[in-house]
Amino acid sequence: MVGLLRHIIIMCVFLMWMGNGIRAQVHQMMFERIDTYNGLGDDRVYHILQVADGRMAITTHDAVSLYDAVSFRNIPLSRSEGIRLDAYNGAYHCYVGMDNLLWIKDNHRLKCLDVASMTFVEDVAARLSQLTGKSDVVDMFCDLEGNVWCITRDNHIVGSDGRSFALPKGKGELQDLMDDAKCLYLFYSNTEVVAMDKSSGKILYSVRALDDDKYAGTSLVVPVGKGRYYQLRNGNDGGVCLCFDSNTRLWKTIFEVPYTVHTLAVSPRMAYVVTREDMWEINTTTDEAHVVEHLMLEGTPILPKHMNTVFVDNQGGVWLGSYANGLLYSHPSHRVPDVQDIVGLEDYARDKMTDAVYPLMPIVTDVTVGGVSLLGSDAVAAMFMSDTLHLEYSQRDVTLTFSSLNYPLPRLTRYLVRMADIDTLWHSPEDFGGVVDDRGCLVLGGMNFSSGSHSVEVRAVLGKAKYDRTLYVIVERSWAQNIPLYVSIFIIMVHVVLWLSGIDRRQDEEEEVAQQEMSDADREFINKARSLVVANLGAKGYSVEQLSEDLCMERTGVYKKMNALIGCSPSAFIRSIRLERAVELLSAGTMSVQDVAEAVGFNSASYMSRCFVSEYGATPLEYVKKIKEGC
Repeated sequence: MVGLLRHIIIMCVFLMWMGNGIRAQVHQMMFERIDTYNGLGDDRVYHILQVADGRMAITTHDAVSLYDAVSFRNIPLSRSEGIRLDAYNGAYHCYVGMDNLLWIKDNHRLKCLDVASMTFVEDVAARLSQLTGKSDVVDMFCDLEGNVWCITRDNHIVGSDGRSFALPKGKGELQDLMDDAKCLYLFYSNTEVVAMDKSSGKILYSVRALDDDKYAGTSLVVPVGKGRYYQLRNGNDGGVCLCFDSNTRLWKTIFEVPYTVHTLAVSPRMAYVVTREDMWEINTTTDEAHVVEHLMLEGTPILPKHMNTVFVDNQGGVWLGSYANGLLYSHPSHRVPDVQDIVGLEDYARDKMTDAVYPLMPIVTDVTVGGVSLLGSDAVAAMFMSDTLHLEYSQRDVTLTFSSLNYPLPRLTRYLVRMADIDTLWHSPEDFGGVVDDRGCLVLGGMNFSSGSHSVEVRAVLGKAKYDRTLYVIVERSWAQNIPLYVSIFIIMVHVVLWLSGIDRRQDEEEEVAQQEMSDADREFINKARSLVVANLGAKGYSVEQLSEDLCMERTGVYKKMNALIGCSPSAFIRSIRLERAVELLSAGTMSVQDVAEAVGFNSASYMSRCFVSEYGATPLEYVKKIKEGC
């Protein structure tokens, strides 16, 4: 009897220890709720992603909500019909593509949001055709770099860099696509992965995870590092989480449940999976998985049910999207304290911010003139792409709003400002008439720029870390400045006086010679700039700043001089020379598009292809073909 009692006591202690262990794991972060009360477009959250500029893109039932840590910009989904994707049968699946594009797939439909302009692309089919040269698209994917891959009706896969490969037959529905430096990994509905060489399109191998079609319904694949991929699959009888290792070419099952699994997200050491009924954590080193029994919502334990999606941002923050209650957000700095008399989340976390290591990404979130926002205008859309804001002379009295994208604690960001074109010292925002509002935003009001080029540098400070962002502001000259009436009248009067005085024609000739010499000097400047660009074609990222240094000039001086002489910006000048050389190399026929892109300094073949389409109205291969045919 004593022995039995001893065993019971030991078992109870063990269970209590296990329970405390689980609580320690799931209660280590405290979540806060973000919903329509905070400005979210809809509390029915379907998908969460982070776009290239650092903002969060939350797709809900009715809208896409762009979040900058302090406020939301909501774009109704009803503004776009999109196009039909005959081969896509899944639910919500979103991709962050190149050029600040957000692609939204949902049950045979595809929509595309231009995040920079915060407007939906009106002709999605035309945009896909522009990227891939194909109009008969039945499905699309984005790889890890944001490059678009389209599936055509003739069962080919076509990349935005011009590559086209025949897909294997008899594999079922292509549900997901991943890639690395060498391979495309195609995940099919029969649980098979096909590894295809990205250069030749040759199939290297194929491996099937399961022998039956129990989980042939839907699929979601996420890379977890070192050539390994987690996959969620669903079927009529429930869901499963699998792992594929491309190094060993082996599959294994991590967990299986009798209900639907939704989405998964990966942090450096942990993966999170939300299902219809619960939430799972997976150690990405050991692949050990356990159920999260409780979450802490602002100090109160809650069940992790009714969660629809999960995402981990580049600051390490965990975002959960629910069916009807908006977002839950937590960061590793939001840990539950040992004491029970916590005043509030921010009060507790403020004491921990001395150890904060997450990066900030200060960006402009609003531009207003006379109290009217310019968001959605071409000028602001271009600003999000290039950090350059072009303003008309009448818009020079402008207010700029910055957010540091400090998602964990936006109000703890400190800001410094300087006008780099006139000063080298950092100043407090107040020195420029600016304020940091109660949301943590920097507002620089009434900047009143003069015509010309300006550099506004903003530094976001968190603890001992500093993060800088430069905004180039170019204000057009006024009509009076562009048409110097009085100077023109003066010149005309001088010419009349000279003509009436019978000035010897030799003076005119000497003046022409002087003008010719000046033209020679301008030509020498352009030729030198061209020579520098050609000499650095193989160097990726050879920028306007580097060209300006090589010319021993300031960036603004190079910009003004090139615009005056050849009517284009320095960046367009560099891009044009790269494209000219690319045409020569492609015409030789000895290098692939990828190799040519690297040889002439483009960051990727897909970006070079987009530049070709923009400059010549055709992809690289199409343009070279036209040249050879004499078109």
